[in-house]
Amino acid sequence: MQVSTVLEIKNLSAEGYYSVAGCRGLQLRVTKYGKEFYYRYTWQGKRVLLKIGNMKSVSLSDAKKRTFELAELVAKGINPKEKKTTTSRIILQERSQRYSKNVLWNGSKRGQLIISGKITPRASQIR
Repeated sequence: MQVSTVLEIKNLSAEGYYSVAGCRGLQLRVTKYGKEFYYRYTWQGKRVLLKIGNMKSVSLSDAKKRTFELAELVAKGINPKEKKTTTSRIILQERSQRYSKNVLWNGSKRGQLIISGKITPRASQIR
């Protein structure tokens, strides 16, 4: 079954996957916990579902825009799921570096010093 308007989506209660009209690959999943948007595409002969977001945080128009962006990546030969994982990994590395630079090196609150990459207690804390 296809849905095309926000009103139709809000009125859906039967669990399952629904195609969104006017946007190839955009799927709506209805569960007892809520409604979520997914982008469905084929990568190397396998079908893949990539979560875009739930109805509470992503509007129908935003989900359509995101689907078009993801479809462009697939057309260029880039797997959106791998790109998302790589981006998340880079963000995590940047945040951990910032944390170690700002918190651990300025660790006077914790009563610790860093010597050659290891966390050691201050001399005044050793008994």
